[in-house]
Amino acid sequence: MESVTMFSLGSLIAKCIFQFIPYFIITVWKGYPVFGEPGHRWDLLTRCITGTTSLITLYTSYRLMPLSDSTTASPIFVTVFAYLILRDRPNVVQLITGIITVIGVFIISKPEFIFGSDGPDKYDKRSIGLVFALTAAITSALSLINLRKLKSTPVPVVVMWYSVAVVVIGGSVLPILDRWTLPSGIRQW
Repeated sequence: MESVTMFSLGSLIAKCIFQFIPYFIITVWKGYPVFGEPGHRWDLLTRCITGTTSLITLYTSYRLMPLSDSTTASPIFVTVFAYLILRDRPNVVQLITGIITVIGVFIISKPEFIFGSDGPDKYDKRSIGLVFALTAAITSALSLINLRKLKSTPVPVVVMWYSVAVVVIGGSVLPILDRWTLPSGIRQW
């Protein structure tokens, strides 16, 4: 859970100071619509929520399962959601790489019902980690799909509102997790 804490705390500071303020100034200076393009405001909100949720659940899954198991399935969902939401037809290469990726994810995760158990697992909450990793993959894919829908929205507006979402959602997650702690010592930093 320390990784979620550090991600959230670091994001609160960095997003507010180093992202929101400069991008807000750029948005106002260039005359971009502060709340995004009309007709794409829900897409902007959805991108902010799914992007932040993806990062929080991904960092949480890192603590509950091996890194290799946490980070492999997102491209599959991008192709599926692009087909379902944007009506993009996948080509042969995407289908083949999707099948290979599914097989690879299956082999990497080494399900115990096929590969057996190697004894006690240091990741005793692997199933919860799997749920977080799956949520991260799905929300990451949805975030990327929303970015494609926002191609007419200026980048500073997207980054500015994403920064706000990270600050608000990150500031909400920390009290719920009761993890308002800072690292002790240079090695933890």
